[in-house]
Amino acid sequence: MAPQRPIVIQTLWRTCGTYLAFMLRERNPMALFYEPLHEDYSKFTREEWDAFAQQGADIPRGHPRKAFHYLTDFPFVPGAGVLNHRPEFAWRPFVMQTDAVAPDLQTYLEGLVGYAEAEAKTPLFKFCRGFLRQPWLARVLAPLTIYLVRRPAGMLKSCRRLNSGAYFFSGFIRILCLNKTEPAFAPLYNRLIGLNPGLERLSADDLYSEHLHQSVSQETMQDIVLFFWALGLAMHCNTDALILEANDFCESKTRTARAIGEHTGLDANFHDAMALDPDESGIVAFTEPSFANYTREAIAILAPNADYSGLQRGLAHQFEGLGGNV
Repeated sequence: MAPQRPIVIQTLWRTCGTYLAFMLRERNPMALFYEPLHEDYSKFTREEWDAFAQQGADIPRGHPRKAFHYLTDFPFVPGAGVLNHRPEFAWRPFVMQTDAVAPDLQTYLEGLVGYAEAEAKTPLFKFCRGFLRQPWLARVLAPLTIYLVRRPAGMLKSCRRLNSGAYFFSGFIRILCLNKTEPAFAPLYNRLIGLNPGLERLSADDLYSEHLHQSVSQETMQDIVLFFWALGLAMHCNTDALILEANDFCESKTRTARAIGEHTGLDANFHDAMALDPDESGIVAFTEPSFANYTREAIAILAPNADYSGLQRGLAHQFEGLGGNV
């Protein structure tokens, strides 16, 4: 029996989340709402998205080819984009606590749930932009949540393979710039402006440019990504989320499938999972980054009651190496 509660996969970019979401959708009666906060879902019609899929839009990112695509299960306005979607959902507010008020976003997500249920399917949400909105999502959707982690070394390398990481790295800076007054971000944003004063003078168009990441040094960019990696993990250590490591899809296939089944009631099978990069095997791939103090401050604000006792040893060690206190 498929579960009645929505399933939420929370993760960051380039973490094998697409593989997991596609596999679960293929093996269970589910409606997949893939990256529902993506900024482009108001831009194109269903027919255009179908055409993109036929042209192999998923191939450059290494996503598995399936009989369905990213937007197969979404409701569309005829001749327009996804129903009730707004591009601003992608970037702000990026942090949402339990009591946040966001009527437009709530209407959109609840509409997707209703659309899935009308098709007698379980809603499956896969977010890359929702990991710091989980407290609010937990209240609004009451989901069963999986938090998927990929070791930072592999995640960064995977980002860089695609156009030198321009889209992903610019996205992380955009999050900081568009949410600069968020208490968990403000100290890091102010430090970022101190290092790169030109960021404060960027136009709106510049903030949404894929080349935004070129405004900072490679070291600074890496430290920003590590900040979000650690913060996302901490946010899900004080919830009832099932925390999975992407490497286990290949290294512990049976155990991982069983954990998903016990947590969600879904059928999972990793028979075709492929090994990730060999350089992901190291437990700690970085020394403590220069932004570690800002990471600790942000965790203290957003996840003061995090419980790290259930973390795999490797993840706990990696988290400590980036400035987290386990």
